[in-house]
Order: sequence, then C-alpha cells, then structure tokens
Amino acid sequence: MRAAIVTMGCKVNQAESAALFAGLSKAGYDIGDPVGADLIVLNTCSVTSKADKEALTLLRRLRRANPGAYLVASGCLAQLSPEKLVAPNLADLALDAKGRDHILDYLPKRLNPQKLTHPPTFDSSFSAVPAPYKTRVFLKIQDGCAAYCSYCVVPLARGPERSLEPQVALSQLKAILSAGVREVVLTGIHLGRYGQDLGTDLRRFLALIATEFKAPRNFRLRLSSLEPNEIFWASEALESGLLAPHIHAPLQSGSDRILKKMGRPYLRDDYRRIILDLAQKFGPLALGCDVLVGFPGESHKDFQQTYLLLEELPLSYFHVFPYSPRPGTKAAEFPERIPDPVKKERVKALKDLDKVKRAAFLTTQYPLKHLGLVENTLDPKGRFRVLTGSYIRAVWGAPAKPVPNTLIAVRLKEPKTVGDPPEAYPW
Repeated sequence: MRAAIVTMGCKVNQAESAALFAGLSKAGYDIGDPVGADLIVLNTCSVTSKADKEALTLLRRLRRANPGAYLVASGCLAQLSPEKLVAPNLADLALDAKGRDHILDYLPKRLNPQKLTHPPTFDSSFSAVPAPYKTRVFLKIQDGCAAYCSYCVVPLARGPERSLEPQVALSQLKAILSAGVREVVLTGIHLGRYGQDLGTDLRRFLALIATEFKAPRNFRLRLSSLEPNEIFWASEALESGLLAPHIHAPLQSGSDRILKKMGRPYLRDDYRRIILDLAQKFGPLALGCDVLVGFPGESHKDFQQTYLLLEELPLSYFHVFPYSPRPGTKAAEFPERIPDPVKKERVKALKDLDKVKRAAFLTTQYPLKHLGLVENTLDPKGRFRVLTGSYIRAVWGAPAKPVPNTLIAVRLKEPKTVGDPPEAYPW
C-alpha cells in the first residue's frame, strides 16, 4: 500500500505529519508522492479564512489528480469544521486530533496494510520525527493554548495546554540525534508555557538538555516561536550557545489600543524593550515577528504606530497576515471591520518594509562567522542549500562539494546574481 502526507500550516503541523509518517510506515505503508497513492492525508490549517479556502482548494486538486485514492483530512480545520471537508469532490473522511491518532482504525478494509497482521494505532500528538527528515527535525513538546487572544481560533482547535514529560522529550531528542540529525526545532502551540502543567518550565528543560549534552555539541537547537514576555525562559540557553541565535516573537500590532482589544499580554513599549534588550545582549541575532493587519477598528494612526515600531526595531524579518474573522472568537463579533482594499494596502506597505529589513539584516551578517547546516536537498539550480543559525538560507558557492547533513563554519557573500540567496563558503 502506498500513502502520501500533505502538510499545511505551522511547524507543529509539520511535526504531527512527521509522526503520521512514522506510524503509517510502521504499519506497512510506503510513503511517497500523492500521485498513485492509495491513501492521502491532508493535514490542514485553519488559522485564517484564507487557510480554510486553501485547504478546500488543495483537497479538490488532490481529488482531481488522484480519483482512486482514499482522501483523509486532518488538522485544525478538521477539528473545527469537519463538515466543510467531506464531499464527493473533497475528502472521504475528516478526522479530529483523537481520530488522527488512531487513523488506522478508521480506514476501509481495502486499505489494511499488508506487512502487519494487526496494524498498530499510534499517538501522533507527541511523537519523535521519522527518518526522512535527516538534517532538520521538528520535535513537538507542547500542545494547546489557554491565552484566548480575541482574534485566535487556535485554543478552540487545539484544546488546553499540555506538555510532554521532560524525560520523554529528552528521550525523543536522543533518538532523533542518534539518527544523525544536526538541527532540532522545539515546537509547541504555546511553547513558552512548556512544562507549566507539569510543575516545570522551558528554562529547566533546556538546562536538562545542556546537562545531558555537554559542549562541544555536534547539533544545534532552535525554538519555533516564543511570546515576547516569555523570551526570558530561553535567555540562559541563548547565552550558553545551546540555542541558535534566532528568536521569533509575535508582535501582532504596535498600537496599545489594538493590543488591548486583541487581548495580548504586553504593550508597545514592553515589546520595544524586550527586542532592544535582546539585540544589545546578543548582537546581530535573527529577530522575527508576526504582524496582524486590519484588526477591527484599526485606524490609520494605529497602523502607523505599528509601521513605525517595526521600522525602528532591529528586526530581521516579519510575517504579515491580513485579519480575517474566525467563528467562535471574540473579535468575530467586533464592529468597525476594515475594508479589504485598506487591508491590502497596509499588508503591502509592511511587506515592502519587510524586504528592506531583510536586506539590512543581511549586511550585518556578511562579516560574521556562521555555523551552517548543509541540507541534503539541492535548490532548483542544483546547488546545496545551507541554513545558518541566524536563519539565513544560503547556497553553497565553493567549488568543492560540502558533505550533506553536516554543521560547518562558513562565511557569507553577496550572490553573483540579483535575487539569488547569499552564497556560503568555508570559513
């Protein structure tokens, strides 16, 4: 039997898809491309209305290309609105998180794997990542959120906060590293709350890893995202070099008025202080954020405050999202909706600023010595991809080929062709 897994959305979804890969492979499926597959699982996202539409479009495309396949939809949209996903030209089955963890129990008899007499069920909510991801792996250690920001549907889709036991998480990390992986990204829906339900915290877990793996290490860790007022959990690990020099801290808005309406636990000056403190303490590390544009009632002045704050801060990139109302959230009932043309104009302004910030950040990185991860896939031009600790995606420029799946000291140079990524050379 052949199966395929298609993933939308965040790093947590990627970790869960990898766990699905592990479970289905163990059950006897050969995992590959959707074309010709007997079983296709689409792991959906529902963070915005655009993500919902993209999931439905992707389901239709998969159905047209694979009319004989059994098509399963899982993930956040399947958790929130399974009825949207099941139709003759869409999915055959929609599974919530519990169902996804026992997907083999829901499949037709014709899809029973042949290699095992009794295919196992498996829990994909917390699971080590399988072999195909050999250079960079996402390890999910936390799930759920209780913040209930007024715009966010994630708490409804993901449920309450829960963490993987530290010793279990450490055991999974060891298993991943023993397979030769050189970068592990610790992920969670609300990663800064890791361990709070177990009487511990993220700082102590990172200290446990540092104790278990003494320097020098042949791998590096990265965190997926931390709320700005929870970055302090990672400060010691950043300072010791256990973590890659990269922090992603969502901003969402630079207006105090809008931040309060969003239910965010900080204000404009709090975010400014946190980011400036990080930059002062750790130098030119990668600092990224998310920004939500066009929140109900966002005035021109509110948007200007966001723009000016982003322009001022030493951020290396930001992801810009137009607000869309999500059913079941407080903000879905707020009046003063921002017209789509205004949202598009504001999104464009911030994306243009993002290009400027990325280019400016690169100029700070060229003189530095970087630890580059040589990935095991090539870019469309046949060049080796290299990822630095500061989250710069480069390509190998030296004549001698590098060894894939290794961490090596590199320097960066401006690309020979405009629009190309930076080039990496041995230091």
